[in-house]
Amino acid sequence: EFIVPNLKCKTLSASRFYLESSNLSIGDIREIGQIDEMENAYVIAQNPPYDGTTALGHGGKINVSNFFT
Repeated sequence: EFIVPNLKCKTLSASRFYLESSNLSIGDIREIGQIDEMENAYVIAQNPPYDGTTALGHGGKINVSNFFT
């Protein structure tokens, strides 16, 4: 199991890279506002949220909300 990381204020691209190193991945993506380049959009919310204790198993997914770049 892996502790859910804090993805807020990271770009979607950086979040994907970080999660892949922990055998986790991005789940559903909710777009807020007009996003021209999704990989450069910033994560403003995630589910499950970061709390320092919640863990996901191998292959777990974190849903994110992205805001325009």
